[in-house]
Amino acid sequence: MSRKRGIVFCPHFENLGGDAYIPYVQLRKEQMQSFCLYWDYIVQPVSAQLPRWKRSVDEIVLEDAGILLKEYQDLPFAGNIYTKESAYSLKSEGAKNWVDTFLDYQAQSLKKKSIAQPDVIWVPQQSYREFIARTKDAIDEHCVQVALYNKLPVPAENISLKKIVAFKTEHSDLLSEFRNSMDLVTLQVSLPTGFSETALNLAISDLEKVTNEIVASSRSRFGRSIKFTDLKVNIGSQSVATLLSEFVKGATLSGSASLNPLAAIFGGLACSATSMVQLEPVKSKKLKVIPEEQVEFSYLTEAFSKGVAQSI
Repeated sequence: MSRKRGIVFCPHFENLGGDAYIPYVQLRKEQMQSFCLYWDYIVQPVSAQLPRWKRSVDEIVLEDAGILLKEYQDLPFAGNIYTKESAYSLKSEGAKNWVDTFLDYQAQSLKKKSIAQPDVIWVPQQSYREFIARTKDAIDEHCVQVALYNKLPVPAENISLKKIVAFKTEHSDLLSEFRNSMDLVTLQVSLPTGFSETALNLAISDLEKVTNEIVASSRSRFGRSIKFTDLKVNIGSQSVATLLSEFVKGATLSGSASLNPLAAIFGGLACSATSMVQLEPVKSKKLKVIPEEQVEFSYLTEAFSKGVAQSI
């Protein structure tokens, strides 16, 4: 049986004239739609100084359903706080501290939840990022990226959160089966003893089957009001790094066909052009806060890198 999942939210940052700008601290609607469908819990660290009534109707729906869990924490002194009816953004002079603050909040929430509810797999959003504000918080890893490109159904913006929560409840077994199938694929890729092509191909076939069932159920409930999104997980196990090193022979990984050793490693469905699951070598930053035993569960997250400079 698949264990329950919890995601610890962290807002994205933008570079604004050398300052870090957080344009939207709260969860955006498209995030709530996908997160509430494929995650059991969403933890959102928020500022205790801002009025708690500044919540959207969608947030209230998720809180009442026991999906959205808010942790109120103190923010450092703000140079500017811009508020609207149901959202707020942050900016201050020399605002590097905002990046540090929210990464700290995320790490603290992850630690507290992991201790309080060890039966749940808690993962920080943006587990693998294109940028990390503080180099001491992350390490570079050669990984295998397991990706479903434009395959995972999410209800469109015009679908209410109440209907999505009802769909989640009605199809809880199917969504649990999906997570279990994804786990089997990622676990096969990360096995320390090496890869079993037969077992991996079976896991991929099962994942394709359950994903197609979710698509069919989504279309039955929401009609054409669904869109498709990507799912990616970067797996950085020692066996992956060793095998990649053996095949690449010291070359720099670029994802090109000439440097892709996965056909020789995996074969079968994993490298088939007709498979919905694609595997490729990548170089990625991994947050050190992720427990080592959970590296293969860091999917279903969304990373933002637009407008963010490495110098932040």
